[in-house]
Amino acid sequence: MKKKYTAKGTYNAGEGEPKKFEIEYENLVENEENNEKIGELLDGDPLDIIREGRQFGIKGIKRFILILFLFGFSNMILFFYAVSRFLGHLDELNKVVYVLLVAALGLGTTAYALYRAYGFVLIDSIRVIYENVRSYFKRIAEIIIDYAERTLKGKVEVTDKELAKALDFSKMIDNSLDKVPWVIRRGILFILRKLPIVGILFDMKEDILAGNKADASTKLYDKIDALISELFAQNNTKWVWWLWPLNIIVLLGIIWRNLG
Repeated sequence: MKKKYTAKGTYNAGEGEPKKFEIEYENLVENEENNEKIGELLDGDPLDIIREGRQFGIKGIKRFILILFLFGFSNMILFFYAVSRFLGHLDELNKVVYVLLVAALGLGTTAYALYRAYGFVLIDSIRVIYENVRSYFKRIAEIIIDYAERTLKGKVEVTDKELAKALDFSKMIDNSLDKVPWVIRRGILFILRKLPIVGILFDMKEDILAGNKADASTKLYDKIDALISELFAQNNTKWVWWLWPLNIIVLLGIIWRNLG
C-alpha cells in the first residue's frame, strides 16, 4: 500500500533569507520502513548488513560468504601446505620466513577481498535506498542549480575549482535536508561525491545564467539518474575471478621456489 510522505527543509541560495522547500512523494509503507531498518543496520555492527540485508533486497550477501570461503579456505590450505613442506627442511630453519610470508600474504589477500566484498554490499545498500527515494533527487537537482546560479551570476569567468568549492555537498545536504532521515542524507551525499556534477553544470552554464532553472534542474536530474544507474551497474565482483587465481599462483610460486 502506497502512502504520501512529506519532507521539509531550508537552504540558502543567495544573500537573502533561507528558502523553504517541501517534497511530497508517494512510496510504499514497507519501503519507508525498510529504509529506516537499513539505516539501523548500516549504523550498527558491520556484520549486521551481511546477516540481514537480503530481506531488504540488498544483493551480495551470498557473494560475500562465497568470497570468504574461496579466499579463506584456499589460503588456509596453502598455509598448511607450506608448513608441511617446511617440515621437510628442518635443517634450514631460516626458511620459516617463507611460511610466514605465505601466511601474511594469505591473510592480507583475504582481508582485501572481504573489504571489497563488503564495499559491494554497502553500495548495493545505497542502491536500494536510492530506488526508494528518487523524488528527493529531483529536488536536490533544483537546490544544486540554485547554488550554481549564485556562484555563476555576475561573474565573467568561474573555474571548476571555484564552482566545486561553492558546491560543498556536505554542507549543502546538512543545511537543506536537515529534516530528512540521516540514512537518506548519507546515501545522497555518497552518490553526489561519485558524480562529475561540476562538469555537468559547466555544460549547462548558459541555461543557468539565462534563468532557465526549471529546464536546467530537469536536465541535471536526468543526467544524474543516468550516471547513478551506470554507477550501480559497475558495482560487481568480477575482480574475484582474477584475484583468486593470482593469489593461489603467487603463494604456490613462493612455496615451490623456496620450500622445494
